[in-house]
Amino acid sequence: MRLSDIMSHTGLWGWTVAAMVLFIAVYIAQVIWTFSARNRQTMERGGSMPLDQDRLVPADASNQAAPKGERTTTEVGHG
Repeated sequence: MRLSDIMSHTGLWGWTVAAMVLFIAVYIAQVIWTFSARNRQTMERGGSMPLDQDRLVPADASNQAAPKGERTTTEVGHG
């Protein structure tokens, strides 16, 4: 008797269906959340972050952390 014979008779197919339904539900919820009008400003701000040069904070030698939400020049490879 092979392992595939044993596993095919254990009745585990319900778990695979449940996992697929859960995955699809989470995926659909994520797509709805991403494209909802409520998150438009957050997504636009996040989409322009790599191009936003005004928010760069110069890195200094004291190794202080940048203010919350700010990036240092070394974090983006300019320093």
